[in-house]
Amino acid sequence: HPNTDDPTLHHVDPTRAWQMMVDDFGFGLNDLRCFMLNGVDAAWVEPAQRRQWRTEWAARYDSLRATLPPAKEKRK
Repeated sequence: HPNTDDPTLHHVDPTRAWQMMVDDFGFGLNDLRCFMLNGVDAAWVEPAQRRQWRTEWAARYDSLRATLPPAKEKRK
């Protein structure tokens, strides 16, 4: 699986890890959004900060996604 904890060892950065999730593992944009929110939910921050991040990050993801051409969702 893509791991960005040690980019020198794993030869992957966060952007490439997300690209691998689509290209190599068959996840779609809806899946990536869920992965992002799972990370926010697992963050060691105060609940108020978590709620704020969830709201802001989901809105930003959705606004960026809206600029993309329609893509067929795929999942293995």
